[in-house]
Amino acid sequence: MASSTTRKCSRIIRTASGDRKIPLVASHGTASWVEEEGTIPESDDAFGQITIGAHKIASMIKVSDELLQDSVFDIESYIATEFARRVGDAEEAAFISGDGSGKPYGLLHTTNGATTGVTAASATALTSDELLDLIYSLKSPYRKRAVFLMHDSTIKAIRKLKDGNSQYLWQPGMKEGEPDRLLGYRLVTSTHMPVIAADAKPILFGDLSSYWIADREGRSMQRLNELYAATGQVGFRVTQRVDGRLVQTEGVKCLAMIRYGAHSKKLSRARRQRMGRGRQAHVPARRDRRRRRGLVRFAPWRRMCFALYRRQRGGHSGRAPGGLQPPSERPARSGRHGKRTGRVR
Repeated sequence: MASSTTRKCSRIIRTASGDRKIPLVASHGTASWVEEEGTIPESDDAFGQITIGAHKIASMIKVSDELLQDSVFDIESYIATEFARRVGDAEEAAFISGDGSGKPYGLLHTTNGATTGVTAASATALTSDELLDLIYSLKSPYRKRAVFLMHDSTIKAIRKLKDGNSQYLWQPGMKEGEPDRLLGYRLVTSTHMPVIAADAKPILFGDLSSYWIADREGRSMQRLNELYAATGQVGFRVTQRVDGRLVQTEGVKCLAMIRYGAHSKKLSRARRQRMGRGRQAHVPARRDRRRRRGLVRFAPWRRMCFALYRRQRGGHSGRAPGGLQPPSERPARSGRHGKRTGRVR
């Protein structure tokens, strides 16, 4: 029976009927130092619980009677293998990104999944320092059995990273069958993990046995001989009831990519706060200078007045917005109070 990547690393439990309630430790008590004959303080653990149910996953294939009779290979064995591939693929997608609506909660669920250990500074690239930060964002007890989970395209990007000595961070398996390692930790891949993109979570790191998978009655395949007899076909269906949940959310961390524009928006907001109103004070003066140089367009009514003025002046090319006289025709100022004494020739 084919198995998904997440299922191989997770904890599997069997449930007979009904929902399974799993107790969780919400907070731990502490020990205290006491004097001789002193009173020992109480310090209880707080417990919570989550519920794991059973969601149904199914698929069906119809095969003609002729194909069953004339096939040169075991068609039923092929159908069983195909069902295993389909169910395993659907399981893997749900165990990683399921939303809990008719399917399990995935590892990347916003509230019931892994928490963010580190946020990348870029929306399109990773650094070796960010991978180290992700590793040490996980508590040490969980790092003993921790693995990396990511998409093949993410692995390709990481294989190009080097340390300060120009040595690749990637450590290929030295023996046949031995998994590759990244910074000393085992690495597994899944096609259902997000790729490197803005606001995505392309890397999971942690002890995946913190994710529990509850199987109910296992996988069942049934042959339907009579249902499609009128059309000369035989049906095959497969069903499975399963649920999954990250029981210990602190046992797995994810690396998140920054959103596009998040850094630039923060920077522009900080710049506005730093500059305050000082910059705005210079805007009117700058606009007036540009208007005097003819770089700012006038309103339509001012352009119309200027056109009429040019027509009266016989096509004079001077700039006189709003019907004003051009500089060459304005009277010069003189005296202390700026009285006009004559015209500039």
